[in-house]
Amino acid sequence: MKYIGAEGEKKVSHPHKLSCDVLAKASKDQLIKAKMQFFLAKIDVMNKEVHAHHSKVDAGFAAEAILTVLSQQEKISPRQLLEFRMECLKGLTAMNKKILDKSPLKYSLVLNISCLDPRKMSKKLEICVSQMKKLTHNLNAKTLAGGLVAV
Repeated sequence: MKYIGAEGEKKVSHPHKLSCDVLAKASKDQLIKAKMQFFLAKIDVMNKEVHAHHSKVDAGFAAEAILTVLSQQEKISPRQLLEFRMECLKGLTAMNKKILDKSPLKYSLVLNISCLDPRKMSKKLEICVSQMKKLTHNLNAKTLAGGLVAV
């Protein structure tokens, strides 16, 4: 990102690479944090490959202080400390899965409403038409569009 900033200030030349263009565009995008959250929602939290190492699990300030004292006083073994951190990791994983399962990003209605963005309509008309069909189908299926329920 420093390079992108230096490029904007004309301190370095533009490399004319797609990755650099994407980063430059993303650095100017005010919605980049929201977009990143959207992509994070697609992560499979149950996949152990995306988990942090158990030693990096943060149990919270008070719990870490207690664990430190108990470890120093040798009231808990390294194995017990490891088991505690693994249980924390398992609990955090389950909690994240539950949060993501209830996320509005999982709903077809929310995913397809982006077709109403005029910028997207002008650039990706075919995708928007497809999303609009899915959107109206969802609204009609749920009788939210004032339609009659098909029998």
